[in-house]
Amino acid sequence: MLIDSELKVLEDKLDQLLKLHQAIREENARLRDLLTAEQAARRQLQNRIDLTAERLQKLLDNLPEC
Repeated sequence: MLIDSELKVLEDKLDQLLKLHQAIREENARLRDLLTAEQAARRQLQNRIDLTAERLQKLLDNLPEC
């Protein structure tokens, strides 16, 4: 009987471990997706910043000398 109860405890712990493992895998997948989206947004913003900087430089270049 002792072995049966020990096996049950071990089985329960293994079940908890497997559930935790699955939850972590799902969270990691969600975080990877979020990271990908954030990196795309960052690239988009950086492109806008670069374009704005180019436009400003052109405006500065066209200002008359004082």
